[in-house]
Amino acid sequence: MGSSYTLLQQTQPWLDPNKLTITTLDPAMVETSRDIIYARVSASYPTTGWTTQANTPSLIQKVQSMILASWYYAKAYSEVTADTENKYAMRLEQMAEDLLSAIEAGMVDLLDADPSTFVPANNPNFLPSDSFNGSQVYDAKGSVIGFSGDEDIKFRMGTRF
Repeated sequence: MGSSYTLLQQTQPWLDPNKLTITTLDPAMVETSRDIIYARVSASYPTTGWTTQANTPSLIQKVQSMILASWYYAKAYSEVTADTENKYAMRLEQMAEDLLSAIEAGMVDLLDADPSTFVPANNPNFLPSDSFNGSQVYDAKGSVIGFSGDEDIKFRMGTRF
């Protein structure tokens, strides 16, 4: 996804320049973060076309840069603090995780993803539809009492009883 330079430019702002500045990205870390993200969102979005910065949704790029920044920060300060004390790295990774969960659950849409390739998470059905005999009329018990357009109308709006 995208060039390493572009991803580096997106990752650096998540890091405090007084504490950590990175000049190159580890290709293995980039590939791992990409694989994790793609595995999470592939049920809702086809990820095979996300090969460059231009065709990868910007939110996905931001999530990847957050993950990479958290990993670099955690790695740089792993000798100094215990894992549970590296709160900024943990916070960044949790923010990325929350975004991925929201995308996966369908609560957050990738607005710049190709809408023709969107795959709904649970393929909702809308009623009435011809496949559900939407032209039939049912009573309160669920029994068929006629077809739409029959003159056996029991109630009209505005009628007083």
